[in-house]
Amino acid sequence: MKAYLVGFFQITDHEKYHSDYVEPTLSLIAKHGGKPLIIADECMMKEGKLPDGRFVVIEFPDMKAADAFYGDPDYQPLKPVRQALTQSVLAFVQGIDSPH
Repeated sequence: MKAYLVGFFQITDHEKYHSDYVEPTLSLIAKHGGKPLIIADECMMKEGKLPDGRFVVIEFPDMKAADAFYGDPDYQPLKPVRQALTQSVLAFVQGIDSPH
C-alpha cells in the first residue's frame, strides 16, 4: 500500500535550500522508489489555513520504503541542512487501497 510524505516548509533561503537540500535529496527519494507528486508554493484554500510556505507530497511504494528514505545514512547529514534553512513540518501517512 502506498505511503506519502506530506510536508510544509517555510524556506528562509530558496537558493541554498534548492542547491544544498533539494538537489541531493531528490536522488535519495528516487533510490527508495519515491516520486514527488506535489511541490507548491501556493494553495487555493477553501476552508481553514495551512502554514505559509511550500506544500510537498512525495509518494513511496509503501511505508517501509518511506521509512528507509528517512533513515537512510546518506539522508542524515541533509536533515540539519533542511532544519537550518526551513521551519518544517513532516508526516508520513499510509495510503488506502483503491477499488479501481
